Amino acid sequence: MPRTIVLKGDPITKEEKVSESITPGHLVEFVPSGGSAGQLRKHANAGQDAAPIFAIERDYIGGEIDDAYSTNEFAKYVVARAGDELYAWIPAGAAAIKKGDLLQSAGSGNLRKHTAAAQAVNEGGSASYTVTQYTRAVVAQAMEDKDNSGGGAAVRLIVQVI
Repeated sequence: MPRTIVLKGDPITKEEKVSESITPGHLVEFVPSGGSAGQLRKHANAGQDAAPIFAIERDYIGGEIDDAYSTNEFAKYVVARAGDELYAWIPAGAAAIKKGDLLQSAGSGNLRKHTAAAQAVNEGGSASYTVTQYTRAVVAQAMEDKDNSGGGAAVRLIVQVI
């Protein structure tokens, strides 16, 4: 089991205050508005666009990957680049993942197997409709097989940012 979140590569490391408890390996985003605006939170919108930003472990001696950051604490995070390998989270009960599967946000800081969204098309031309298309929904690719479909807790998975 790896003991660090960044396994390969040279992502950009930064630090920011968190608005909720975050564990290293979570996919994170900035709170867009309200009293916690600008702080980090777990990526909350399953299947929607996400930047490859992940919480990492503290860099002092004894900082472990399972040591969560508490609300209002400053957390270390990385802005990962294509090819960087990280040790991320997948949720309990997640569909089985095979090496090479594309991954997207599952919400709550986890990743899940990517599922393309179906789009309705009216070919009759009489009705108008709006389609929201997420162009950055895929964040990473699985670098190992992992079946957590029967799991009762989130588990870690080695992923490559794409």
